[in-house]
Amino acid sequence: MTLYLSIISATLLILIGFNSLVATEIFATDAKILNGAILKSFFAIVFINMIIPIFFSILPKKWFGVDNKNFDVSNKERKFYEAIHIRRWKDKIWELGWLGGFGKSQIKEPHNIQYVEKFIVESNKGMVGHLLRIVFGFCIIGLFPQYLWNICLPIVLVNMFLNLLPIMVLRYNLPKLKILYTRLVRENAGIVDQEQLITTATN
Repeated sequence: MTLYLSIISATLLILIGFNSLVATEIFATDAKILNGAILKSFFAIVFINMIIPIFFSILPKKWFGVDNKNFDVSNKERKFYEAIHIRRWKDKIWELGWLGGFGKSQIKEPHNIQYVEKFIVESNKGMVGHLLRIVFGFCIIGLFPQYLWNICLPIVLVNMFLNLLPIMVLRYNLPKLKILYTRLVRENAGIVDQEQLITTATN
């Protein structure tokens, strides 16, 4: 969270400073107008990031299921995450999954197949949710198209960066979750087979 707040605060300070000292001359506009546009754009992007999770809460679970191949992570992608040493910094990335019991840094019930399955579903939802935050973030350009380069685009790019990081972490963790899920399914199948043999033998 500290990392995110630092990046957001630094972005706002740089934009306010640049627009107050430089852009006022370029656009022949009062600093109050430019700073007002910065704050409105900022709150618009915050609203977009907040409203998307509410929308996702009503979507069918089957769209994000374990067997959905659209969420598979390729070997090349996994190697990329290893190349950028994502394991060293992934736990510093801010995420709110822990509010629902599915924080990306810890699996609370690694032996519970239903829990692990739901963890994967929530991870898949998170990936798409962050992607939509990036896509819809470009909508703020429509608020102040005249300030594309000095206000809107910098905010859009920072929003893209901050949402891209958790997408990468979620996709880095996904193959491990699927391996765990597959193992639990096999173990569960073995237990069921043993119970069936015992039942057959006693009847």
